[in-house]
Amino acid sequence: LLSLVYFLCRNRNRSTLSRTLFNFINGTDLLICILALPVAISALSDGRPQVFSLPLFCDTWVFLWYTLCRFSLFLIAVLSIARTHSLVRPLCPPEKHWVTIPVVSYLGLLLVQETFPYWYGNTAHYEPNFLSC
Repeated sequence: LLSLVYFLCRNRNRSTLSRTLFNFINGTDLLICILALPVAISALSDGRPQVFSLPLFCDTWVFLWYTLCRFSLFLIAVLSIARTHSLVRPLCPPEKHWVTIPVVSYLGLLLVQETFPYWYGNTAHYEPNFLSC
């Protein structure tokens, strides 16, 4: 949370590719941390499902959890590639559309992949061994 606030407040007028990617990574990681709270609640209540007992919550949680985890890893890879590019060609910074097109395409692919099981009526259920759905 503090990292996201720092990057949002620091040099607001100067938007760079790395800064934009850091904001997205921090926002995604913050959402992942928020999604971990129901797992912690289940762990503290001796494995009872608590909020995971609601079918809609369980389905939504599974969708968001797997989408955000994979998207966070992809954003870190994109940031690494952008930094490598800036080291190899320091006078030729990458243009934003070189990054936004793959990021938006991958996010679209993730959304389709994660909703695919729901197209066939599959639903998530609480798994006591993992304290989540």
